[in-house]
Amino acid sequence: MTLLDGRPDVSSPPAGSGAPVLGRLLGPERLTDFADRVWGREALLVRDAAPELASLLTLDDVDELLARRGVRTPFVRVARNGDVLPSTSFTSGGGLGAGIADQVDTAKLAGLLDGGATVVLQGLHRIWAPVASFAAQLVSELGHPVQVNAYLTPPAAQGFAPHYDTHDVFVVQTSGTKHWSICAPAVTPAQRSDDWTRHRQAVADASSGTPACDVHLAPGTVLYLPCGWIHSARANDGMSLHLTIGIHAYTRRQVLDAVLAEASRLLVDKHADHLASPLPLGVDVADPGQLAALVREAADLLDVGLGRVSPDAVASRLESRRSTDSRPLQVPPVRQALAMSSLPPAVVLAPGARVRLVSDGGVVSVLADGALVARTSPSFVEPLQRLLDGDVVDSSWLQGGAGDDALLHCLLRACAVVPASAG
Repeated sequence: MTLLDGRPDVSSPPAGSGAPVLGRLLGPERLTDFADRVWGREALLVRDAAPELASLLTLDDVDELLARRGVRTPFVRVARNGDVLPSTSFTSGGGLGAGIADQVDTAKLAGLLDGGATVVLQGLHRIWAPVASFAAQLVSELGHPVQVNAYLTPPAAQGFAPHYDTHDVFVVQTSGTKHWSICAPAVTPAQRSDDWTRHRQAVADASSGTPACDVHLAPGTVLYLPCGWIHSARANDGMSLHLTIGIHAYTRRQVLDAVLAEASRLLVDKHADHLASPLPLGVDVADPGQLAALVREAADLLDVGLGRVSPDAVASRLESRRSTDSRPLQVPPVRQALAMSSLPPAVVLAPGARVRLVSDGGVVSVLADGALVARTSPSFVEPLQRLLDGDVVDSSWLQGGAGDDALLHCLLRACAVVPASAG
């Protein structure tokens, strides 16, 4: 495990609020080393992360979320001494006019915190604006989906037993301090789709020995753990709050799956009748000898299909998956509806929108996360490209040219653009 205790070089750009998210987490001078040596390979501790990271979620923010925002399960869970408590232990109905059975009961939560329980706020990248903006920028820099949870642990308490995550994580301490015990992976390689509880004994054996590292996290400290690294954490003297940013990294296995799926689609399209024909009467599909010729035929067909797979088709499949894994930031629906009915004077690309242009035979297709937004003429490419570059674009440049609807209306309806005043 690598510990980085020194301050960044004075010649390095400051890790301030305008810096890339990774620069704020690691220090901008470490980005290349992280990408080349650390990413997915080894744990890393950075003691000099950008101080403003602590403002992403404060103790007051937690009170706001729990007491005033109507947060429900599964956005909240509670654990104590390694066990996850039933939701009935911290929820109750909302009373007359709000008959929802699983609203957070703050009186119950306060009692559980006093008794040493850890409160987990899940999916903060969907419900807390500062974290949502931070996560969206991190997704754009990493190219991988992320989720953000927060862990609030009372003094001297431990919420979870030693375990490992099936994804990489950044841990950002925002309030108080916490002691972490970290061990190298017990299962190599740790599979991202594999539930760690299947290897509970191996994890217990590894964590009973001498840890690879014992560290104290304080505000301004960031810990990176690749998938599979075993860890447990205990709060020190005061209330501890940290964010865990889970990185669900895309893998070569997913590229392989997309290639095989596309090859299969091509084969089914071309050889549908042959592939749909029944196997001979009396066949024993459990007999390798009877299947040998059929397996060779299938392998030969697959070899042909693989030779026809295009990178464009694979990218389209993965783009579709990404659109589900990483939703863009939500746009204000009332403002957007009003913009559709009375077009705004100027628009900008919506925050986090992933829009691209595809030109084919004199027709330009506008795609957002792989979904068709509009087809238009090449005359609109210049203002569309200005949108993609982050410019404010006068609405008059985007009206017309999209079938029955104005191009601008199509973009607004898809939430690909928003009024410039809201951008």
